[in-house]
Amino acid sequence: EAVKAGVPASFAAAALTETMKNLERRGVPVERLEDSQILEIFRLIGSGVTAKENFAFLVEEAAKTGEPPSTLIEKHGLKLMSAEEVEALVEKHVEAEAERLRELGGRAFSQLMKMVMAEVRGKADPALVSAIARKKLEALGL
Repeated sequence: EAVKAGVPASFAAAALTETMKNLERRGVPVERLEDSQILEIFRLIGSGVTAKENFAFLVEEAAKTGEPPSTLIEKHGLKLMSAEEVEALVEKHVEAEAERLRELGGRAFSQLMKMVMAEVRGKADPALVSAIARKKLEALGL
Protein backbone atom coordinates (compact mmCIF):
# COMPACT_ATOMS: atom_id res chain seq x y z
CA GLU A 1 0.00 0.00 0.00
CA ALA A 2 2.80 2.45 0.87
CA VAL A 3 4.49 1.85 -2.49
CA LYS A 4 1.16 2.55 -4.23
CA ALA A 5 1.14 5.83 -2.30
CA GLY A 6 4.36 6.78 -4.10
CA VAL A 7 7.20 6.07 -1.66
CA PRO A 8 10.13 3.74 -2.42
CA ALA A 9 9.71 0.21 -1.06
CA SER A 10 12.97 0.46 0.91
CA PHE A 11 11.78 3.63 2.67
CA ALA A 12 8.37 2.10 3.45
CA ALA A 13 9.98 -1.03 4.90
CA ALA A 14 12.38 0.93 7.12
CA ALA A 15 9.63 3.32 8.20
CA LEU A 16 7.26 0.54 9.17
CA THR A 17 9.86 -1.47 11.06
CA GLU A 18 12.76 0.58 12.40
CA THR A 19 11.11 3.98 12.73
CA MET A 20 7.90 2.67 14.30
CA LYS A 21 9.85 0.49 16.76
CA ASN A 22 12.11 3.40 17.72
CA LEU A 23 9.10 5.62 18.37
CA GLU A 24 7.45 2.87 20.42
CA ARG A 25 10.62 2.47 22.52
CA ARG A 26 10.55 6.20 23.19
CA GLY A 27 7.04 5.90 24.57
CA VAL A 28 5.14 7.27 21.58
CA PRO A 29 1.66 5.68 21.55
CA VAL A 30 1.91 4.44 17.93
CA GLU A 31 -0.81 1.87 18.62
CA ARG A 32 -3.31 4.76 18.60
CA LEU A 33 -2.70 5.30 14.91
CA GLU A 34 -5.04 3.88 12.32
CA ASP A 35 -3.48 2.28 9.25
CA SER A 36 -5.21 4.99 7.22
CA GLN A 37 -3.25 7.71 9.07
CA ILE A 38 0.07 6.04 8.30
CA LEU A 39 -0.97 5.57 4.66
CA GLU A 40 -1.92 9.25 4.53
CA ILE A 41 1.60 10.19 5.68
CA PHE A 42 3.07 7.94 2.97
CA ARG A 43 0.72 9.53 0.40
CA LEU A 44 1.75 13.05 1.43
CA ILE A 45 5.42 12.08 1.15
CA GLY A 46 4.93 10.21 -2.13
CA SER A 47 3.07 13.11 -3.73
CA GLY A 48 5.79 15.61 -2.78
CA VAL A 49 3.80 17.55 -0.18
CA THR A 50 6.40 16.87 2.53
CA ALA A 51 9.81 15.22 2.81
CA LYS A 52 10.37 11.63 3.92
CA GLU A 53 12.61 13.01 6.69
CA ASN A 54 9.41 14.21 8.36
CA PHE A 55 7.88 10.70 8.64
CA ALA A 56 8.88 10.03 12.27
CA PHE A 57 7.80 13.49 13.42
CA LEU A 58 4.42 13.20 11.68
CA VAL A 59 3.78 9.72 13.11
CA GLU A 60 4.72 10.91 16.60
CA GLU A 61 2.55 14.03 16.45
CA ALA A 62 -0.41 12.18 14.90
CA ALA A 63 -0.18 9.51 17.62
CA LYS A 64 0.02 12.09 20.41
CA THR A 65 -2.54 14.61 19.17
CA GLY A 66 -4.84 12.66 16.86
CA GLU A 67 -4.58 15.49 14.32
CA PRO A 68 -4.62 14.57 10.62
CA PRO A 69 -1.16 14.48 9.00
CA SER A 70 -2.11 17.22 6.51
CA THR A 71 -3.01 19.54 9.39
CA LEU A 72 0.29 18.76 11.12
CA ILE A 73 2.23 19.58 7.94
CA GLU A 74 0.58 23.00 7.71
CA LYS A 75 0.80 23.68 11.45
CA HIS A 76 4.53 22.89 11.66
CA GLY A 77 5.58 24.35 8.30
CA LEU A 78 6.68 21.01 6.82
CA LYS A 79 5.43 21.60 3.29
CA LEU A 80 8.07 21.19 0.57
CA MET A 81 9.17 24.32 -1.25
CA SER A 82 8.15 24.79 -4.89
CA ALA A 83 10.74 24.70 -7.67
CA GLU A 84 10.37 28.47 -8.02
CA GLU A 85 11.04 29.02 -4.31
CA VAL A 86 14.11 26.76 -4.45
CA GLU A 87 15.41 28.55 -7.54
CA ALA A 88 15.01 31.95 -5.87
CA LEU A 89 16.87 30.72 -2.78
CA VAL A 90 19.74 29.23 -4.80
CA GLU A 91 19.94 32.43 -6.84
CA LYS A 92 20.11 34.49 -3.63
CA HIS A 93 23.07 32.44 -2.38
CA VAL A 94 24.84 32.52 -5.76
CA GLU A 95 24.51 36.30 -5.96
CA ALA A 96 25.63 36.84 -2.36
CA GLU A 97 28.58 34.46 -2.63
CA ALA A 98 29.53 34.74 -6.33
CA GLU A 99 33.11 35.86 -5.65
CA ARG A 100 33.73 33.13 -3.08
CA LEU A 101 32.16 30.46 -5.31
CA ARG A 102 34.46 31.49 -8.19
CA GLU A 103 37.48 31.18 -5.86
CA LEU A 104 36.39 27.69 -4.81
CA GLY A 105 36.24 26.50 -8.42
CA GLY A 106 35.51 22.76 -8.41
CA ARG A 107 34.42 22.85 -4.77
CA ALA A 108 31.81 25.55 -5.41
CA PHE A 109 28.99 23.04 -5.93
CA SER A 110 29.41 21.31 -2.57
CA GLN A 111 29.71 24.66 -0.78
CA LEU A 112 26.57 26.00 -2.46
CA MET A 113 24.68 22.80 -1.59
CA LYS A 114 25.74 23.10 2.07
CA MET A 115 24.55 26.70 2.26
CA VAL A 116 21.19 26.04 0.62
CA MET A 117 20.43 22.73 2.38
CA ALA A 118 21.26 24.29 5.76
CA GLU A 119 18.63 26.93 5.08
CA VAL A 120 15.88 24.68 3.68
CA ARG A 121 16.20 22.02 6.42
CA GLY A 122 14.02 19.24 4.99
CA LYS A 123 11.69 21.57 3.11
CA ALA A 124 13.18 21.01 -0.35
CA ASP A 125 13.94 17.98 -2.46
CA PRO A 126 17.76 17.59 -2.48
CA ALA A 127 17.68 16.40 -6.12
CA LEU A 128 15.86 19.60 -7.10
CA VAL A 129 18.31 21.77 -5.14
CA SER A 130 21.22 19.94 -6.79
CA ALA A 131 19.86 20.39 -10.33
CA ILE A 132 19.19 24.09 -9.81
CA ALA A 133 22.56 24.66 -8.12
CA ARG A 134 24.39 23.01 -11.04
CA LYS A 135 22.45 25.15 -13.53
CA LYS A 136 23.24 28.37 -11.65
CA LEU A 137 26.93 27.49 -11.30
CA GLU A 138 27.15 26.68 -15.02
CA ALA A 139 25.72 30.13 -15.72
CA LEU A 140 28.63 31.53 -13.66
CA GLY A 141 31.05 29.49 -15.75
CA LEU A 142 31.83 27.02 -12.96
